[in-house]
Amino acid sequence: MYRDRYDKLRGWIQKEPYRYKLFMILYKTLPLLVMGTYAVMIIYGIFNLNREQCFRIIAVPAFAFLTVTIFRKLINEKRPYEVYDIRPLVYKSKQGESFPSRHMVSVVIIAMAGFYMSRLLGSLLMLVSVLVGILRPAAGVHYVRDILGGFFFSLIVGIIGFYII
Repeated sequence: MYRDRYDKLRGWIQKEPYRYKLFMILYKTLPLLVMGTYAVMIIYGIFNLNREQCFRIIAVPAFAFLTVTIFRKLINEKRPYEVYDIRPLVYKSKQGESFPSRHMVSVVIIAMAGFYMSRLLGSLLMLVSVLVGILRPAAGVHYVRDILGGFFFSLIVGIIGFYII
């Protein structure tokens, strides 16, 4: 069932060259946009925020990224293209470490840092995070559960790291 649904989605995206091109542009550039924005946030924080705020903007995302990297290695869930022998839209040779999506963890925790700095910035970054969360399963490199796991992990870490501790 998964394979059939994925093959239909992949076929729909690839049917029109502009769809596939747009898909690939978004797939590759949105995470880079978030990472570039994060670099600007850090630079801004160094010059305009107090030490504690700047520390949080760096430490909370670093904690989330390192924790999820270790957790993924321990869990070592297979990716959709390993389980269902599908041809993903984006070629990947990586085996395992699918849950949770580290891309999703990264973009959402950066969005949470954005909320910590500015509601508008956080809202824009969260919108980009949602798009990244749609593109990863559509590419065939993650399950929806990987995306949701990454989203909620970062949401929890962000709330605790930015607003509770």
